[in-house]
Parts: sequence; C-alpha cells; structure tokens
Amino acid sequence: NHDFKNIHLFSSKKISSQEFDFKKNLNHKISDKFIIKISNYAKYLRDNKPKANNDLWGVISKIVNYKEFLNTVCDAKENKEKFIELILNCGKENLTYGFGTNRRTYQELFKKKIFREKEKYYFLDYLLSLSEYYKLTKVHNPEQGGWIIENENFNYLIKKIFKQKNILPFKTANYYYGYKFEKNFLFLKDLKGLYAAERLSETYKNNNLSEIIEIGGGLGYTCHYVKQLFDCRYTMYDLPHTSLLAAIYLMISQGVDNVNLENEKPNKKNKIFIKPFWKIFDNKSKSKILWLNEDS
Repeated sequence: NHDFKNIHLFSSKKISSQEFDFKKNLNHKISDKFIIKISNYAKYLRDNKPKANNDLWGVISKIVNYKEFLNTVCDAKENKEKFIELILNCGKENLTYGFGTNRRTYQELFKKKIFREKEKYYFLDYLLSLSEYYKLTKVHNPEQGGWIIENENFNYLIKKIFKQKNILPFKTANYYYGYKFEKNFLFLKDLKGLYAAERLSETYKNNNLSEIIEIGGGLGYTCHYVKQLFDCRYTMYDLPHTSLLAAIYLMISQGVDNVNLENEKPNKKNKIFIKPFWKIFDNKSKSKILWLNEDS
C-alpha cells in the first residue's frame, strides 16, 4: 500500500493519529484598521479587474464563487461579523481550491480516514526531507538500511527546526488537516515554504539582490518564511481572489502595517507588497531582482 510519490519508505506500522487533527483555533483579533484596509483593496480589485478570459482560472473562479467572496470582503466594513465568519471558516470552503494546504477538501478528509492517513504520510515525508536538509537526520536510503522511520521523534525534529530557530508558523486558515505542535498547527505548505525560503536566502545573499518577486504566491507561505529568515523587499503578483486571500493571511501573520496593497501609497514600514497580476508589466525596476515561481 506504499504511495510511491513519497521518497521515504514507511513500514506497515501505523502512524499515531494523536498528533494530527483539523485546525480550529484561529482566534486572532481583526482590527477596524485591518477591515478598512482589506475592504478598500477588494473594492479596488472589483473596479479594476480586466475582462475575464476563457482560461483555466476563469473556470475555477466560478467554481469557488469568487464573486460572492469578493463582495463579502468589499462589504466588510458594513458587515464585519459575516467577513470574520468567512475568514474563520475559510478552510471548510473551496476558496483555496488549487492551492490549499491539503490534497483533499475538508469534506473528503472529514469523511474518509484513508485520505487523512495519506495526508499524514505526505506531511511526515516532507518533515523528514527538511530534517535531512538541516542535517538533523541521516539521509534515509533503503539500499543501505534505516528505512523504517516511524521511530523518529517528530516533535523533536519540529522543535529543532521551528522553536530553536525562532521561526513562527504561518497563521493558516481553520479546518485544514495538519500536525498539532504545542499551541500551533503545521502543514505541508509550512515545510515547503520554509525550505523554499532557505534556498532563496542563499541565492539572495550570494548575488547581492535587492528584491524578491513571486508570481503566483498563493496564501503567502514562502513570503512569510522568507521574512522569518532575513529582511528584504518581497512583492507578490497573483489572481485577484488569491491576492486578496494572501493579503488577509499575511496581515494576520506579519502584521497589518508590514503589508502594502496595490491601492495604497507605500510607507517605510512596508516590506511586503501585494499586487494583482495585471500590474506585473508596470514593473520597470532596473535593480537586481530574484523572480520566483514555485508550486504554481
């Protein structure tokens, strides 16, 4: 029953379910400043979006009912409770269809144990890969033994990676299925985002760059972990509803004042810039930029 997409071989021994669950603890205060900022950005997107083309993302926008989501955020100042309820329950909806943390929807994971089991193995596989990168574990090679890896202390590995390096997890939406670690939850995208950030850090510093620009950054995992590792200007271009979600979760994770949205004037505190895709050709910068597309 081994899923050969994974590179680490697990024996038939079952992984404990106690460490895994659906996240249900996003209890962050949403300030009036946050509401005004995100509502104004949503209105800017609604008023300036080019006419939709008949492409893949046009179809997906209809599936996720993007228009209703956009209108809810536009009206956030008038109906704060509805907006907050939407954000708190985002993982239950299909708003992150195509770039969420899990390979299955909340409904599928909730109903079928086999899907939850696969999510566990995917997460642990990435955790072991990241632990090998940080030299916390040896590289597991079935030809040389050491391939039954359930005896690894996964909490110890997470502590060494996140706690001892003072790395704060991304404030992911509720109702994703992930690994419980103390008061936090970790997901596969956290591990991928952190690894990408480490590699970007090397490239950025070795080439004396001035900015990172990501095309199709999803909710902003890579951006969040880059900001945990080193200081730089970070710009994201994306589809309207995706950039709106990234704005929400990066402001929750990084702070309202650290994020600049396209309809706003930049200030000295801004280090993260979120823009819709149609602004990408306005970039005339001649400085040394690292352009990035990953997992998109």
